Amino acid sequence: MKFLKFYYKSKSINVKIFLLATLSSLIPLSILTIFSFFYFSHVAEKQVSTTTTNFLEIADWNTNTFIVDIESIGNMLLGAGYVQDFLKQKTQESYNLQIATRDLLINVINNKEYINGIYLGNENIEYIIKNNGHIKYTDEIYGELKNTHTFQKIRWNKGRGSLYIEDDINLIRDMNSISYGKTINDINTFRSIGILLISFDDRVFKKMFGDIITDGNIVVAGQDMQVYYNKDSGMFTKGQLDNILSGLNKEGLIKKEIDGKQYIINYKTNSKTNWKIVSIMPYKSLISSTINHRNITIILIAFSFILALISSSFITNRITHQLNILKRVTKKMESGNGKIDRLSFDIEDEIGRIGNKLITLYNRNNKLIIKLYESRLKTKEVQLLNLQNNINPHFLYNTLNSMYLMSEKYNAKPVAKMALSMSEYFRLVLNNGDFITTIHNEIEQIKRYLEIMNVRYGGKINISIDIDPHIVNEKIIKLLIQPLVENAIIHGLAMKEGRKDLKIVGKKSKSIITLEVIDNGVGFDYKQIISIDKGYALKNIDNRIKLYYGNDFGLTIESNIDKGTIARITVNTEV
Repeated sequence: MKFLKFYYKSKSINVKIFLLATLSSLIPLSILTIFSFFYFSHVAEKQVSTTTTNFLEIADWNTNTFIVDIESIGNMLLGAGYVQDFLKQKTQESYNLQIATRDLLINVINNKEYINGIYLGNENIEYIIKNNGHIKYTDEIYGELKNTHTFQKIRWNKGRGSLYIEDDINLIRDMNSISYGKTINDINTFRSIGILLISFDDRVFKKMFGDIITDGNIVVAGQDMQVYYNKDSGMFTKGQLDNILSGLNKEGLIKKEIDGKQYIINYKTNSKTNWKIVSIMPYKSLISSTINHRNITIILIAFSFILALISSSFITNRITHQLNILKRVTKKMESGNGKIDRLSFDIEDEIGRIGNKLITLYNRNNKLIIKLYESRLKTKEVQLLNLQNNINPHFLYNTLNSMYLMSEKYNAKPVAKMALSMSEYFRLVLNNGDFITTIHNEIEQIKRYLEIMNVRYGGKINISIDIDPHIVNEKIIKLLIQPLVENAIIHGLAMKEGRKDLKIVGKKSKSIITLEVIDNGVGFDYKQIISIDKGYALKNIDNRIKLYYGNDFGLTIESNIDKGTIARITVNTEV
């Protein structure tokens, strides 16, 4: 056991998987082989037992039907008045009784093909008719019959019908017949007036059992082991057959060895006749089909085992191939040489899916690291820019305030308004050096910018601002909306004749804020502008949003020539 453990541990995972797969198929296949053999043997014996039992039940029923038929014929003959009168006459004097009796016997024998002959008579008068058409009105047979052992048995039964092998009487001398015999009593005095013999041969049994196809034998025997029917008379000697019949009870199934061979014997005793109906099957023929099943099963299992070996080898190679790729992936990850793009797994199994997921996560993580690095660089750039913009901002505010006061002094109202708006605009843009602002500040900044632009364009721009009050305090990166407003005025509304409308809309759905700048200007071809590098400001806005909020967010433009433009920004509040 220790050796096996050591042997197993010392092997590669390739060999371990192969051994595991092979044993996993070999053990159940071996169990299946053993189970199949015993199961098929049991099923074969049970099937034969069931089949022969059913057959014996049918044979028993047919025998009862046959006996009832014979007894009915006997009772019909004995109950006929002219038959009674025929047997009671002392001489052969009544021609009419003779004709009536003859016609009745002819009618019976013509309707029952298994009947060889019928004898009706006593010491004074008798009649015999055979199925070959021979009819004899005679007084020679009764004298021979009365000295036989069979005749004595018939007399002892006192009117009850019985079956006899015709060993000492033979109505049909060229056939080995069985007879049904009974005494005929006067229906008035119950005195014996003759005997009735109905002779039939084994054709009646052949008709019962002729359709049975079997490798064995079927025997019908009486109480004293007299064999009435033997389907295969050459199968056993008389001594062997006597040996089989002597040990039988009323009914059952036994296994018996005869002359070195095993036989399955199934038998049943008929309640009316006490005949034993016996089925004798060679055990070898029973299990021959089982052996065939076993051999076929062994061949199929051997073939299955070979397929299992091939499958095990194939599966092992597939699994270890995936593991080898995984090993190479981990080495590349360990080296940290950037993106993994030349290795891929088969996604049809778990290892492949895990491996591909690992590569995806690694590449995504690598990309995020690069983005983080770029973001930090951008942040530094913004910080430097803010520092530059914040150099002595009080000088700029004081200068603009001085311009405002001078304009007021000399009553230059438009210039004063522009100077005041410009001062407030710069204050909001600088935002104390922070690149994050609120939507409220961004809108206020745009209002100041629009005041300046309306002075320039003589108040011709109709401005509408529709911002959801619930989002005014949400934070966004600054200078996202103002460049879009500037682009709408300069490239859209400035060149438009007639009414100039500019609308700013802000709304929120779940965690996503959408800001739209809508104008009815002359419109433009956004793709063309981007392709010739004239849309730098727009691309810069989109890049800033994606860098800060992710690739799912950014700027989209919908513009139609002579109809207007919609610039739409989407950002995420859950950053």
